Amino acid sequence: DTETTSGATARAQIDENGTAYYVVLADGAGAPSSAQVKAGQDSGGGAALASGSIALSASTEGTDAFSGLSDGTAYDVYFVAEDDEGTPNIQASPVKVDFTTAASIGVGTVIGVDFGPTAPVGNFNQYDSTAGGTIAAGSVINTSGAVVAGVSLTISAPAMWSNNDSADSTDLPGQPAFFDDTHLTDWIGENTAGVDIDLTFSGLDDALLFELVIGSAFIANATDTDTEWTVDGQTATSVHDSGADAYVTFANLTTDGSGDLVITSDKAAAVNEITVVSALRLTALPPDTTPPSWIATWPQVDTVTTDGATARGQIDEDGTAYYVVVADGAGAPSSVQVKAGQDSGGVAALASGSISLTASTEGTDAFSGLSAGTAYDVYFVAEDDEGTPNIQTSAVKVDFTTTASDTTPPAWIATWPQVDTETTSGATARAQIDENGTAYYVVLADGAGAPSSAQVKAGQDSGGGAALAGGSIALTASTEGTDTFSGLSDSTAYDVYFVAEDDEGTPNIQASPTLVEFTTMAPITVGTVIGIDIGTTTTPNWNNIISKIQIIAAGSVVDINGSVVAGVSIDADIGEGGAVLGTSFPGWAEYPAGSLPDVLESVTADFSYANGGGDHNLVIAGLDTALTYDIVVITQTGTAVVRTDTVTVTGASVANSIIPRYVAGGAVDSSYEGLYHSLTAVAPTAGGSITINSVDNAGNPSINAVRLEVFTPRGTLFKFK
Repeated sequence: DTETTSGATARAQIDENGTAYYVVLADGAGAPSSAQVKAGQDSGGGAALASGSIALSASTEGTDAFSGLSDGTAYDVYFVAEDDEGTPNIQASPVKVDFTTAASIGVGTVIGVDFGPTAPVGNFNQYDSTAGGTIAAGSVINTSGAVVAGVSLTISAPAMWSNNDSADSTDLPGQPAFFDDTHLTDWIGENTAGVDIDLTFSGLDDALLFELVIGSAFIANATDTDTEWTVDGQTATSVHDSGADAYVTFANLTTDGSGDLVITSDKAAAVNEITVVSALRLTALPPDTTPPSWIATWPQVDTVTTDGATARGQIDEDGTAYYVVVADGAGAPSSVQVKAGQDSGGVAALASGSISLTASTEGTDAFSGLSAGTAYDVYFVAEDDEGTPNIQTSAVKVDFTTTASDTTPPAWIATWPQVDTETTSGATARAQIDENGTAYYVVLADGAGAPSSAQVKAGQDSGGGAALAGGSIALTASTEGTDTFSGLSDSTAYDVYFVAEDDEGTPNIQASPTLVEFTTMAPITVGTVIGIDIGTTTTPNWNNIISKIQIIAAGSVVDINGSVVAGVSIDADIGEGGAVLGTSFPGWAEYPAGSLPDVLESVTADFSYANGGGDHNLVIAGLDTALTYDIVVITQTGTAVVRTDTVTVTGASVANSIIPRYVAGGAVDSSYEGLYHSLTAVAPTAGGSITINSVDNAGNPSINAVRLEVFTPRGTLFKFK
């Protein structure tokens, strides 16, 4: 037993001490005599194919291994024994034992496996364990009955089994002829959720391809079940009670490089789902000797630059693509030369590379080092990943031309360059161009001479001196970049000159700079006046609130001269749901002639009116906490009645009390009482904010305008400028 491809092991045991002798002869050869066996001879007195002796102790097995034979071949082994007497007593005639050397797995080898307890026919291997296990190497036979050398089959999971499916052999159409009825009348299976049966053949020849057919008959149990099988990246599903679909076939399978072929299963997790296998057949096929083919439209060359491009390949099996870049019109290299990175003369190509490829999946490789604006030929060749790779017989040419060198400077994207987000001492420079590059800028006095592009890049003014401020902005194509500068004077106009260049090896710079003008913010100081006009009409140089909910951000709030007031913001919430922004003031005719200051009418001619919509709130933030502020709030709708609005102005150290009044001829006219609310020397909170709140006893407060002035003598409170 213990057959190998070239021999086996002879075993003997006798009832007393002695020696066993054996000779190995061709199957069917004439029987030698006992003396000839002892002498290692065949029946003609010639040397046997193999021979040996085994020293034996009584009733104890002895062994001897022999080799030198042909694989997959039947032989006769003749044994004879003698005792250890002074004159040994030898058996009168030899005993013959037949055996066959193991077959090397080769093209045409067929291995069948029958799962379940019913004895198989046709030299199928039987697996009937319910515990998982292995049909060991030396026990796996082919369908001719010969042991297949080194091959084993391992079953991964515990299994249940049944022999109650006798109907399967007749009720399943499409049954392959090599599956006998007995192969399909029983099976092994697994119905535990999350547990599947996996099968692994080991000891196979990596140089061969294989075909696998799996049968999953399961009719008599009346359960509609599917098993998804996956082998070497191929997937198929056996449907256990639907006829021909109970059989799945996988062709041109390859092992994993270590002689293993792994067969995995997967079943649905639903109740009654089960992994089932009744029988399988594995056939060794000739090795792959065909080179891969290009998938349509490949190979390709694209993503061209001034000095290179990207090579792209896709083939119909796993493998590698090779490419070389040669001069346009150069001789075509051979496949071997392309693989070696050479041109047709055997010299290193201008550029070359390789691309590892998975079947039907694109792979890429970028190359460079070429000349701009130049035509080139790229030759591609592909090979598969067989142990001895199959390479294409000739290379495929792809033409391409590198892009010409860029000699054009970048262009500004529309509306750029810009200067914004002004502060009292600087601002933010913004740039965006149509290619990668850098923007440079300098800040000069308003009206200063225009510098050249080179001077802007160097941070200089037109005389070559250092600019007041300047910087550079690294830019990605069509993406804004910014840079903040400072160190300037407040409330001052400046000129900013911008110039841009691209990122070529020799950059292309714009011929002349672009001018952007801006003015630094005015700081909030004594005498600064900020007006807020609420309503649908607007007033120049006032901050106009035209929506129920509106924020005028820092950098947008102006004083009544139109200058931005640095850092100040306004947040308006004027009643939301029930609020109305009025557009007319019908009661103006009721006011005494000449009683209203200049501009007041245009500011207060519209209003906000919250009809049950809640309080009006204005938050003025970003104020200087070292200063105090005089505030006037106008709350009128144009009817000559006593107003009932209550306005509260909150500050860090000011009581929330307001005296409503209207001054006419030096007297308080009670008919217009409440139209104006004023408070002097209001201090902001520690955070620099003042909140103005308007409440009406009838639930409909209104606000027309607010005037805030950095603290001045009280007599200036009503001077609207």
